[in-house]
Amino acid sequence: MVNENNIEIYKTLLENNKILENSVLINVCTFNQAQIAKDAGVTGVVVLFDDEYQMANIALALRVVKELDLYCVVQIRKGHTLEARILQGCGVNLFNACIENNTSNEDNLNTSNYSVPFSLGVESLQETLNAVDTGCVVVQNSNILLTVAELIKRYENINEKISEFHKFKNANSIIKYSKENKVSQNLLNYCADTGIIPCMHLAEGDIKNPLDVILLIKTGYNGIILNEKIFNTRSPLPMLKTIVQVVQNYKDGKQILNSCLSLQEI
Repeated sequence: MVNENNIEIYKTLLENNKILENSVLINVCTFNQAQIAKDAGVTGVVVLFDDEYQMANIALALRVVKELDLYCVVQIRKGHTLEARILQGCGVNLFNACIENNTSNEDNLNTSNYSVPFSLGVESLQETLNAVDTGCVVVQNSNILLTVAELIKRYENINEKISEFHKFKNANSIIKYSKENKVSQNLLNYCADTGIIPCMHLAEGDIKNPLDVILLIKTGYNGIILNEKIFNTRSPLPMLKTIVQVVQNYKDGKQILNSCLSLQEI
């Protein structure tokens, strides 16, 4: 059985991030985009990395926090301690450590040094467990070009082994998997006991419409991250509102139908 102290830690991690359960996040590059997202009722925004200046977009993140009071995720450089500490002082809610460049040192990434939780991109169960074991409370797929079908398959592949451990409770299998894949046996025991991985798993990829979003939520994803290209569509605000509505009512087929009809009649 998993250590009782660890059980409480994992429970706390999940409880502190309940806001991301059935969440809708969207990437933003400008304050105007963040304002549209706010008006649509999204859970929060992901402030994209500033490619021109090769640094986190600190100015935009600060405006989002101060002027919009939105849940704010910020893309930062892996292992860039100064960047993370400055943003922590700005009041952001989550670091997405997804950017690599020549000023980053991934070895410096120690999530316990920060009050702001971390998110990492993953591709497999092994990477997911290692991310959680290092203190990350949110994971998303590292390949943002995946189709909805590929996202569903990726989620099923990551959770298939956990379901097997939970069903059969085979200690030898857990020990073997832990050694072969170099992942925490303690964490695996927790997953086997509960049937879940103690983190929020967000879908990010080629997600284009409300019905695709529902498929992902029903698959088991805790939430979604929408691409900023949605702001280039003919009706970004109604589209975002519809997505928020269907996620909030993902078990209500009639409500989903009405929301989609309302969108297409615009």
